[in-house]
Amino acid sequence: MKIVLSFKLIKLKLEKMDTERKEQNEDSKIQEKNREDLASYQELLKKELNSIRNLVGSESTENNATKVSTITSAKVISPVEYEKLKEENRTLRFKNNSLTSANSVLKNENRLLRENIETLKLENSNRTELENEITRLKEVIFNLEKERLEIGAKEIEKISKEEELYNQDLPVDISNEVKTLFKSKEPAEPSTPQIHKGFTVPPIKPKKFKRKTTPKPEEKIPEDFNSIPSEDSTTFSELDSEKIIEETVRRKCPTCLNTNKKFIREFNDKSNILMQYPRIYGKKYKCGICRTEWK
Repeated sequence: MKIVLSFKLIKLKLEKMDTERKEQNEDSKIQEKNREDLASYQELLKKELNSIRNLVGSESTENNATKVSTITSAKVISPVEYEKLKEENRTLRFKNNSLTSANSVLKNENRLLRENIETLKLENSNRTELENEITRLKEVIFNLEKERLEIGAKEIEKISKEEELYNQDLPVDISNEVKTLFKSKEPAEPSTPQIHKGFTVPPIKPKKFKRKTTPKPEEKIPEDFNSIPSEDSTTFSELDSEKIIEETVRRKCPTCLNTNKKFIREFNDKSNILMQYPRIYGKKYKCGICRTEWK
């Protein structure tokens, strides 16, 4: 989930970078056009200033020539025209100053645009790295999904094998009856056991069983006393009876008290290692009716 969210965030960031780059390119085109217009207007003003300066310079030289030669010129500029030219000169200087300030502003903006272009180039290189990272994350997601499907199929196969192993000795009709019996919500009455197609299930009474230990063998009797009657025969018979009782206790389910060997399965208990080499394990039992395991 985190990988998908990071992928979406990267995509949104890339789209935002593209829109910002387009806007900056449009702004740079507009500013370039304004700069060209200002440059042409500045050239026009310079030409006008030069023409005015030439006109004023020719008039001053003519006045000087008349003073030196003491000859009065017939062509003289009136004060009104002089003031008018002076005002036009002042206006042109003001426009020139405003154009100079606008030109400096445009230069500053041009510098900022160059910096933005460099930043965009760097971000473009980062974009390629992000695209490579996106491709790698897609491959990781695909591999994880493939592993999840394989693990799910293996788990289903394992569960089905265990189910077949547990039900290999249990008839189908009896297993169905047992499942319906344990899924029913109504508890069975303790006095009247329920009968299900050929076998009786007694009421469930949890009991604790203790494993009986065989007594330690007594010391050997000397050969001289073999003729003396002893209790060896009774001891061996007691041991045999105890083994039979222990076997019946092991083969009896502690939950449903099932004693039918057909529905009790014996298998190795790998948590109980009796001998390391050769490897010998203890025994466990499992009831085929209520699925209870015991040692």
